[in-house]
Amino acid sequence: MKRIVILLSAIAIAASCCIWSAPQRKRTASAIRKEQQANKNAIAKTNRQIAENKRRTTASLRSLDALNAEIQQNKTEIQKLSRQLDSISTCQQLLSDTVAAYNRQLEAMRKAYANSVRATKAAQQNSLTKLAFVLSSESFATAYRRTRYLNEYTRWQKRKTREISTSRQILEEKTKQLDIIKQSKSATMRKISGQQTQLETRQRKTDRLVKDLKREKRTLNQVLKEKQAQALKLDKELDRIIAQELERQRAEKAKAAKNSKPTGNKSGQKGNNVQKTTETYATAESTRQLSGSFESNKGRLLFPVNGQYKVVRTFGRQKHPQLPHVVIDNSGIDIEVAKGGTARAVFEGKVSAIFKQPGFGTIVMVRHGQYLTIYANLAEINVKNGSKLKQGQTIGRVARGDDGRAVLHFELRKEKQKMNPLNWVK
Repeated sequence: MKRIVILLSAIAIAASCCIWSAPQRKRTASAIRKEQQANKNAIAKTNRQIAENKRRTTASLRSLDALNAEIQQNKTEIQKLSRQLDSISTCQQLLSDTVAAYNRQLEAMRKAYANSVRATKAAQQNSLTKLAFVLSSESFATAYRRTRYLNEYTRWQKRKTREISTSRQILEEKTKQLDIIKQSKSATMRKISGQQTQLETRQRKTDRLVKDLKREKRTLNQVLKEKQAQALKLDKELDRIIAQELERQRAEKAKAAKNSKPTGNKSGQKGNNVQKTTETYATAESTRQLSGSFESNKGRLLFPVNGQYKVVRTFGRQKHPQLPHVVIDNSGIDIEVAKGGTARAVFEGKVSAIFKQPGFGTIVMVRHGQYLTIYANLAEINVKNGSKLKQGQTIGRVARGDDGRAVLHFELRKEKQKMNPLNWVK
């Protein structure tokens, strides 16, 4: 046995020596090219997978934003319907009490009237007619009193008949109103139930999306970082454009002030200077008027889109409702519109800049005196730089993303100061 082991070991050592001593095969150029191409294909495939993951994650985030907006709408609608239901219930109780009171009153009137009729019939059965009742009086004064009593009694009967008829009509009307309120209450309860069903369905969808996003945490973080970088780049570009405009306005004012000073120029030159100065002051005055008009319409400005919409992201720094580690800093509001939805001017103004930015498509900035409105993520625009816009005039069509959703990013500023658009539009 020991000899066999030694023999096998010797054979193995000899074989290994032969393998290492044999010359290695040289790699051909064709093999190298094939290997390089295979590596390129693998890299391209990986890049496609990364891009697809980013696309899916971006679409999931947008879907999540839309679902959160719809959930908020459901909650708001449920609250409104609940208040309406409380009001209906209160009204129903009041009407029920009123109907019960009228029923009691009508029953009492009917009993009193029935007793009166029975008494009259009893008198007639005793052969005591009205005429006999009067003629049997012992004196003229008694006869007069009996006549007046009979007349008053007759009027009382007629009045009670009218009162019973009126009360019956009122009771019937109140009963109809009560039936209508009951139907309205049932309809409202069905609406609340429908809204709650929608809410639960959307919350389940939201939970599934959140689970998917958490599984793709690395891709999610990359997408969020890219979006934040794009938003920051847009902020800087807007600040740069606004700063340029302010510097140009300052230079024009300084030039106008300089031209307004008396000089030894010829009268013709002086006239031109006066004209330019007047134009500059007129522009400044119109800017002040437009700013004041814009400001006075706070809360009444048009919404920046035509047709149906939903606000999928509000203004300011906010924590994501489902992703606790995600903090969003939004300089405006994001509005989802239907396919083919368009952006419109919230107020009259002048287009002061048009530019493109990755992640935001085409951007149009409109000046309203000291105030600015920014319309981002446009696919097609109907205006050009310097165009004067009327309130409600279409600016352009909102671009659709890879997921088919069309979302407008809208900002409102007073020069560089960012403001919450929802406080200004209606």
